[in-house]
Amino acid sequence: MTLHCYENDLNSSKAILLGLCRNLKFDVVWDDADQNHSQFSNILKLNESDTVLCIHDGDFSTSGASSVLTYFNIKGGAPSLLPKKARLLAEQYYWIQLLTDKLEPMLIDNHCYGKEVQYL
Repeated sequence: MTLHCYENDLNSSKAILLGLCRNLKFDVVWDDADQNHSQFSNILKLNESDTVLCIHDGDFSTSGASSVLTYFNIKGGAPSLLPKKARLLAEQYYWIQLLTDKLEPMLIDNHCYGKEVQYL
C-alpha cells in the first residue's frame, strides 16, 4: 500500500497517524505540492492549500482526505474509530465538518501551516 502525501499538509499528517494507529503497513511517498499545483491548476484551480491526498492499494486507488481516512479506518486491524450508531456517526461528522469549515480557514489565513509553533 502506498500513501502519497505532501509536506506541511494537515490531511497527510492525519492519514499517516491514523494508518499507524490502525496497524497498517504502508509506504509514504512525499510528493511535491508545487508540481501537483502546476499540473492541475488550470483544470481544478488549485491553490497552495489544496492538495490531493491519495492511496494506492493493489488494484484499488482513492484520493481525498475523507476517502483515504475512511479506507484506513475500516481496513485497519484495530477497533474502528467510527461509531456504529447512525446518530453518533452523524454527530461526529457534523463536528469534523464544522471544525474543517471554521478552524482550517483561520489557520490558513494566519499562515499556521508549515510553521513550527513555539510554546512558552
